[in-house]
Amino acid sequence: MMPPPVFSIIIPIYNVESYLDRCLLSVINQDFDNYEIICVNDGSTDRSSVIINNYEKKNNNLSIINQCNKGLSEARNSGIKASIGEYLLFLDGDDFYNNDSVLSALFNKIKIHKYDLVCFRSSLYFEETNESYEDDPDFVDYHSPWDYLDKNIFVQKNMHFVCVPQRCYRKEFLSKNKLLFKEDILHEDIPFSVLSFFYANSFAVMPDLLYVYRIRSNSIMRVFSLKKIFDSIGIANFLIEFIDKNKEHRAVNNLYKYLAGLYINAYLQLNNSGNTKEFKRTNSLVKFPLFWKSSVTIKLKFYCFLILINPKLFFLAVQILAIRKRYAS
Repeated sequence: MMPPPVFSIIIPIYNVESYLDRCLLSVINQDFDNYEIICVNDGSTDRSSVIINNYEKKNNNLSIINQCNKGLSEARNSGIKASIGEYLLFLDGDDFYNNDSVLSALFNKIKIHKYDLVCFRSSLYFEETNESYEDDPDFVDYHSPWDYLDKNIFVQKNMHFVCVPQRCYRKEFLSKNKLLFKEDILHEDIPFSVLSFFYANSFAVMPDLLYVYRIRSNSIMRVFSLKKIFDSIGIANFLIEFIDKNKEHRAVNNLYKYLAGLYINAYLQLNNSGNTKEFKRTNSLVKFPLFWKSSVTIKLKFYCFLILINPKLFFLAVQILAIRKRYAS
């Protein structure tokens, strides 16, 4: 009986025929070969299924899961459940690895110490302009996985800290803590990342740039939608409630400020897009005691109070503060 592979690379696929070759070849051309590829075809209606079927015929370590369109979370979860590798990696079907030694670099990191999480760098590639942006290496010493989250959740980076593909996950760790993606939501990376760092006992940070995240003009995350706004509110409600019950002695202020920002940003997006008629519905979704709890600064509490009374008062306050700041400078 063959031993399980070191890595399971889970690739959710939905209508990415133009990008699949580069994505798959960036894995197949790796100089480390002890891995499996799990392509989850999430109901693609273009030639994506034809492309992955052709690759499956030529690569014994590539398998395909076909399912009706259920969304990114369920596609990733299908891959997790089918995987047999010791470590899991998530690679979106329009993204690709930065070089041919990604897996060997990761293996050298985990072959002695079986970390729950291994973090690495990524870059953004804008296909419209053919420009790439990468972040500087991180050489900070962290006391724990949670300390890493606490110190990075607010750091301005090209690829946001919560993005799931920029980490490698030990499968036993995920299974033990029953970590799966929340289904039927957008922004699914936020709760998965926060809970991963909450439960992890060990982790490593690599300075290597391993992942390239493609920014497409038609990406769902670049298009305004009410679902994105309402899902972000649900995520804030869920995580604040979870952390408040389980925080023990963890530092939570930075995470709370980030989650309070999800509430505030929801109202800002509604206002900027002219959807002010949705304020009433939004107020019904926000759990204001949790919003207040996450508002750990006087300014955030002031904003929370104004939004609770009337969101229009909040926008008036924002405009006044902006004017004062402009004249003060």
